[in-house]
Amino acid sequence: MSWGLPFTSIATNLGVSMDYIILIIAVFGSLIFYAKDFKIGLIMTFLFSGLSFMLSYAVGGNWMPSAVVFFMSLAAMSLSLYAVSKAQAQGGLV
Repeated sequence: MSWGLPFTSIATNLGVSMDYIILIIAVFGSLIFYAKDFKIGLIMTFLFSGLSFMLSYAVGGNWMPSAVVFFMSLAAMSLSLYAVSKAQAQGGLV
């Protein structure tokens, strides 16, 4: 029995490809880090979706959904850093 057989049978029974299953697990896995802090959760979503993108691209799978989540998390991360920098008080002598 091949090691890939259980995973392909799970993907077939769920009706989705293995690339989507990996992406869903990565995104739901990063939800744990959102409970600690929103910025940490965004960073982990960015990293996990980046790893999912690299894995999908390396094996020749459907890499487009992973790339979309990767760039969406990048945009959300940049907007959250902009909001944090606006909320901080000015330092110095003034």
